[in-house]
Amino acid sequence: MTENDKLLQSLHTGKKFATKYAAYRPSYPQEVYDHIMSYHLERHDSLPCDQQLAVDVCCGSGQSTLPLTKYFGKVVGSDVSVDLISKVPAAQNLTTAVAAAEDLRFLESGTVDLVTIATSLQWVNLDKFFSEVRRVLKPDGTFAAYSYWFDQLDNVEADTYLKHMRNKVFGKYLTSRMDIMKNKYTTIKLPFRQIQRFDNIEMTANMTLKEYMGYIESFHYINFYLREFPDSQILEEMETSLASILGGGASVGSGDIQLSTKWNVFMVLGRNG
Repeated sequence: MTENDKLLQSLHTGKKFATKYAAYRPSYPQEVYDHIMSYHLERHDSLPCDQQLAVDVCCGSGQSTLPLTKYFGKVVGSDVSVDLISKVPAAQNLTTAVAAAEDLRFLESGTVDLVTIATSLQWVNLDKFFSEVRRVLKPDGTFAAYSYWFDQLDNVEADTYLKHMRNKVFGKYLTSRMDIMKNKYTTIKLPFRQIQRFDNIEMTANMTLKEYMGYIESFHYINFYLREFPDSQILEEMETSLASILGGGASVGSGDIQLSTKWNVFMVLGRNG
């Protein structure tokens, strides 16, 4: 197991973490898959465009994997985290594999039509990963990477409070790898051709404060913080503060307090060969 594998497992390990991740991470908007399929089907040569096999690398609990089953005969979701991959929903044409992004030896060379990776490029060894992607993709096969940056609450005071907590309290647990996402993948040298980018796809959600706190707990920096301070009440304090800001009195539970949030989704597409 490489050091990067160990990092990923330490970031995304634990059954409680996996349960939170599966339950509260948002699903990507349809626009993401519309862009992928439009790009994939737009060919400028005489080669047939196949929809036989799609592989979603670093699939987590399957938020980015299951939608692909509508478009491809077979879909494989792979992830290094056993806890997360156990949460991938079942589908007739969907299988899973426990594997690092940099080691896709379970796939034969030149057999994959589409490789996707969602909200995970910051955690992989890019040179090794791209080498494996180019190996497994068919000629002219499609590569798609997409992600979202931190969300923005529609309540300005609540959003300001959350930014303060993330930057001042949890900031040391956010590694420099996150800059890849902050820069919307523009700093990455992609070994593909016909690159297309989409930088302003909007993803929105309405949820209760209780659900939102579950979403907060699904982040690696919370996981790291609580390992260092296992007796911390920081999440309970955050929930109380947000309830006060959002207008919840002492008699109002977090399951009854509603909030709205949005994310900026960005993506990059390229062809193999």
